[in-house]
Amino acid sequence: MNVTSDETERPSKMKALFKSIVRAFRKNRTLTALDLAGNHLFQNSCHPLNEHLTNYLIDFTDSLVKTNIRRINLKDNNLVGTGRKNKGLAYLVKHFVTTRAIGLTLSSNCLYSPSFVIISTALHAKSTLTHLDLSDNRGGLNPNGIGSSEGIYALMRTINTSTVLAHLILSRNCLRDDDVVIIADTVAIMPRIRTLGLAGGYIV
Repeated sequence: MNVTSDETERPSKMKALFKSIVRAFRKNRTLTALDLAGNHLFQNSCHPLNEHLTNYLIDFTDSLVKTNIRRINLKDNNLVGTGRKNKGLAYLVKHFVTTRAIGLTLSSNCLYSPSFVIISTALHAKSTLTHLDLSDNRGGLNPNGIGSSEGIYALMRTINTSTVLAHLILSRNCLRDDDVVIIADTVAIMPRIRTLGLAGGYIV
């Protein structure tokens, strides 16, 4: 396999970028919202032996926990919910989303059903999350592209205990009949829900 210079330089560039981001966020006390959509910040080197690389999502989360940021947009940042990246997602959910987030956008990140299970742990009776956007992912599929309701069921089991969630966007997630039924039944008993997105990407 031939490795291009861009591929070999990418890890060092990402490391430098994240050092700058972490340093800036740890010093800032005025930001309350952060929009990083479309930056592909969590793109790992495509070299097969990349497990030694820093898990950038964990480093990124650590830079947020002492800030005042409560709304975060990570749309289209190559989270790709499988393997080691799910470890980073779990860390983000546990140390930032569960404890303090009001708004979270994770759309267009190729998140599969197992990632939805991870995200579900942030939604409970004491959750502060009012806006959750998971659109343009693959929540109705497992990583092999086969229909799976595990993620949607996990999400709905915990989401119906939230007393503050008002906006839930699940558009274009390869949902099936059973998925939509459980979503509809759950939303029917949610006390604060005002927006529900189920547009497109529906599989019968």
